[in-house]
Amino acid sequence: MQRAGAAVAKRLASSVSSAAARVTPVDPPVQRLALSRGDIGYTDEPGSSAGCPVIVALHGGPGSVHDFRYIGGALGSRARLVRLDLPGHGSSAEHVAESPSTKHAAEAAKEACDLLGLGDSKVVVMGHSLGAQIALELAVQLGPARVAGMCMLAPVSLRPHQALRPYWLVQALSSALTLPLVGDALFKPLIWLLYTQLLGFDPKRTSAAESAFTMRQVGLLDFERAASNARAIKAYGVPAMVCWATDDPILEPAIAKELGAALPAGPRLEFSSGGHFMNKHHAAEVVDALLDMLGAAAGSAAPARSRL
Repeated sequence: MQRAGAAVAKRLASSVSSAAARVTPVDPPVQRLALSRGDIGYTDEPGSSAGCPVIVALHGGPGSVHDFRYIGGALGSRARLVRLDLPGHGSSAEHVAESPSTKHAAEAAKEACDLLGLGDSKVVVMGHSLGAQIALELAVQLGPARVAGMCMLAPVSLRPHQALRPYWLVQALSSALTLPLVGDALFKPLIWLLYTQLLGFDPKRTSAAESAFTMRQVGLLDFERAASNARAIKAYGVPAMVCWATDDPILEPAIAKELGAALPAGPRLEFSSGGHFMNKHHAAEVVDALLDMLGAAAGSAAPARSRL
């Protein structure tokens, strides 16, 4: 793996089934954390030493802490992994955030970080899909003194990706969900079908309420703010890793590459398989590259991994 300062795209061709099979997923018990506006769910997997990296993982939408079960398995005890159920998802209620915006979701995540005692630690902020835009916001709210690096997986970022175009239609559906009576009765079931039947989300793990909340979130995305956050993070000088897949049916590679150009240098991993969920199908490769990046930034880079 290149040193953290080398923003080089690596094309990784591997079997999705064999890649996922190498990792045993980990599902620690979901704990409860009382924030100022209500409780959220989280998991906390300790690392093997006090000085190991600390990773805060933010899922996409719809999503939950379950989305990082393969990342947790690939990490083992090499890092502390804190996964958060973001407001309106998993075991966390919508009202935990002031609104469905990414800004307010990040505020809840920051409060969780503070309450979990991460104020004395520099954390790596990991975001998958919609969680990537929340991760940008969280990193800015934390400030440079508390951020050790970024890891963006299939990132929603600086402009609408193909699943959100035309964006005016997404905004219209988002607004329709707030209409009295018909919002819940008509549009909520419609949005659930969109996510589960058209976009491929697991209907057993994706509720109508989470789908509707996600649609409200994506209708409120502030792409100019995301670009401003990326510029701020670039000034931090911390390494940033960006990963995408060429067969992602939701988010095209150009979106991730644009974010990669806006963030600080670091690994840029392009997979030929795995679709939108490299946090499952390529967890081992993602984790190895991330730990190499952090080691390089700390001046203790591991040897290059020939299998990548």
